[in-house]
Order: sequence, then C-alpha cells, then structure tokens
Amino acid sequence: MTSTETGVTPYIDPRKSALLVIDMQEGFCSPKALMETSGIGTSNQRAIIPKVAELVKVAREHAVPVFWSQQVHFPEDVTRARRLDTIPGHMDKQNFAPCLRGTWEVDFVPEMDVRDEDYVIEKHRASMFQETTLAAKVRMLGI
Repeated sequence: MTSTETGVTPYIDPRKSALLVIDMQEGFCSPKALMETSGIGTSNQRAIIPKVAELVKVAREHAVPVFWSQQVHFPEDVTRARRLDTIPGHMDKQNFAPCLRGTWEVDFVPEMDVRDEDYVIEKHRASMFQETTLAAKVRMLGI
C-alpha cells in the first residue's frame, strides 16, 4: 500500500534519524580496484553512486546526520588469522584483499563528498555493527 492508499504520510524525524552509507569506497566501486580486476566486478556499485549521492544531499538538506562506513583491512590482523584457521573468510575464498590499510582503495569515491561534520566509522569486518563505534555514536546523538 502507498501512503495515498492508507492516508498516512510517512515521516522521518531528522532529530532522531541518521543516514548510514556503507562502503562507498574506491576498493568496492572503482573500475581499477582489486574487486574489479579479480573478476568479481564493481559495475553494480558504480551504478548506484548517483542515487547514493542524491540521498546524502537530501539528508543534509534536512539536517540528518550522515554516517559513512569505511572498511579497512589490516594485513597483519592476527585476530583474522586465528579465525581463518577454521573458517575461511571472503578474502581468502576470492583470493584478494580489498581496502587494505594504506592503499587508495580505502578512500571514499569523490562523488560521495564526505565532509568534516559527517561521522566516519572505520570497520575491519563486513559488519557495521561488530566491533565498531557506531552504536555509541548514534546513542550520543539521541538516534
């Protein structure tokens, strides 16, 4: 049902909301990224860049805080090495490691316009909720 059919207008309270943009980084979106050159591809990610940029613009127009996830893998991550003894990770299955610390792949794509007033949450796993500061930051903002 649409809002017209129900008579209810959807409303998002910007004081209690945030926009979370996930992994709009060179390593996931660039045609020169390891993800592309390994054969997995980045065309789907590149295709959504204009829509994500528009969503960020709308959020800012309504004073909705913007959070950015930034995946950064550490080659020397001993916790990953211990876990991988029993369960291979996606990087091992695919034989490449995107977004390694210190490489251009961790950078956000330029179209995203990440600003100083935004919140960048670095993550070291696929999940935005495991071992990140996201929960604490949204609580501090009352979101």
